[in-house]
Order: sequence, then C-alpha cells, then structure tokens
Amino acid sequence: MATSPEALLRRLGACLSEELGEKLLSLSVHGSWVAGDFIPGRSDLDLLALLADDPDDRTLAGLTAVHAAISAAAPEWDNHVEVDYVSIDAVASVLTRDGSVHSMVRISPGEPIHLLPANLHYVLNWRAAREHNHRILGR
Repeated sequence: MATSPEALLRRLGACLSEELGEKLLSLSVHGSWVAGDFIPGRSDLDLLALLADDPDDRTLAGLTAVHAAISAAAPEWDNHVEVDYVSIDAVASVLTRDGSVHSMVRISPGEPIHLLPANLHYVLNWRAAREHNHRILGR
C-alpha cells in the first residue's frame, strides 16, 4: 500500500524532530501540495526546514540517514521529496545581501542530499513556504 502524502509528512516531521531536536525551528510544506494541484506519483513534496544554526557536515550526515530511512520505508517517495534546510540567520543574510556566508542542506529530485552556500537562488522557495504558512512543526 502506498504511503499517503499526509503519512509521509508526519513521518518526516517525527524523524526530523528526533534528529535535529531544538535546532529545528519549523517545518513547512509549500508547492503543489498546498496549492491544490498535487498529482500523486508525479508531484514532489516541497518543504522548508528553518534551523536555529547553519547546518554543517554533522547535520548533513544525520539528514542523509533520515532521508535514506524515509526512502527505505516509503520507496515510492524516493526522489519525490524536496527540502531546503536553512538557518534563520542565513535567510536574513541572503535577503539583506549582507555578504556573510551561510551553509544550507538541500535534497531535491535528481540530486543527492548535499551541503551548499545559501543564496538568492532559493528565495522563491523560502517565500512560498512563508506565504503558504502551512507548518507541519514549529512556529
């Protein structure tokens, strides 16, 4: 039996809460799921995880394990979950273009989970998550 988007979001939220603890400030879903044009088996689940601190190699290792476990438990969702893991300071820095460098973790269809510099390329995702205001966890 296929895992529903709701069940996947609950499982991902629980796993991320366990892995990140208080470092996870909020987890929000945006994109086709909240816009109402989600197509099961075709659409991705798009999420934004706001963190208290910039992610590092240790965070990446933990998130890699979480996503591997999610994919093993619900293989139909493998390569259909997109998450930006970014600190609140990184978002502020990118938006104000203050020149400071912050890291983020990203998992996206067609790419392995990886650490990269937070930059303006992701602002539309962050804005969509904020505007939809569809939180799974946090404030």
